[in-house]
Amino acid sequence: MTGSAISGQNSFGNIIKGTAPIVVQAKNQVGGFGNLTNFGGMRTLSRYMKNPYAQNFSLGVQYRFLRSYILNVGYIGTKGTHLTALFPINPVVRGPAPATSLADEAARLPQFQASLANQNGPGNTRLDPRFDEVGFQDSVASSVYHSVQIGLTKEFSREGLQFRASYTFSKSIDDA
Repeated sequence: MTGSAISGQNSFGNIIKGTAPIVVQAKNQVGGFGNLTNFGGMRTLSRYMKNPYAQNFSLGVQYRFLRSYILNVGYIGTKGTHLTALFPINPVVRGPAPATSLADEAARLPQFQASLANQNGPGNTRLDPRFDEVGFQDSVASSVYHSVQIGLTKEFSREGLQFRASYTFSKSIDDA
């Protein structure tokens, strides 16, 4: 082939600069934030991620005494291993004190708008102000659940009338 050419614009560069047609159209509809350059958020995964799994176990015992009483005692447990945990890499260092009234909030609005116009201003207190949330995800979390369930049943007749009292004691610990 002779005389052919492929040309085009760098659309990603236009999006970052804010000159892409869709960005310009959105700014015209909702307004802009000045020259704020922010690449959004991102989440990365560990190359050593493992598949999470859960182990469930239970044991129950039932004992009948005095012809009309039934005692139930049971244990239920669950253990989660290699659960996903998210670690914030670009946290907000510190934020402004919350507004105490509507008048206080209205008084802070110009300062908020001015700080948004400058990406390194006091309004953006992330470690790296070019990005929003940056997270690292890894399979290092775990969970454990234990419970003991106790129940006492009193049978009043052969037609099925019963009274039952139950109690459950449980504990759940996780870092996921």
